[in-house]
Amino acid sequence: MARKVYTAEFKKSAIALVTEQSYKPDEPASLRDHYMRLQAEGPKPGDMVADSARPDDPLVQFPRMIHMQRWDDRSLQWPLDDRLKACLAVPMGEEPLAVSSML
Repeated sequence: MARKVYTAEFKKSAIALVTEQSYKPDEPASLRDHYMRLQAEGPKPGDMVADSARPDDPLVQFPRMIHMQRWDDRSLQWPLDDRLKACLAVPMGEEPLAVSSML
């Protein structure tokens, strides 16, 4: 039953659920810290920067990073992790074939 529910929701919204049990407790924090370090280093290829006319725009403090898998190996490797592929294969009905990233 769960597979049917997830599959129907995925087809409707293209949102997949990845549960906490998919990763060790320290892994999400490690990824967060990695991306915070990258952001602190300054602009990266493809960043989406803030509209300077809106100082309250969150992108002023945290520019959106796009396609990090093109220049950051860790951004390429984590979506290829078998645990994530297994979570996505259920609602998709097949193994995912592409990697893309955006924060």
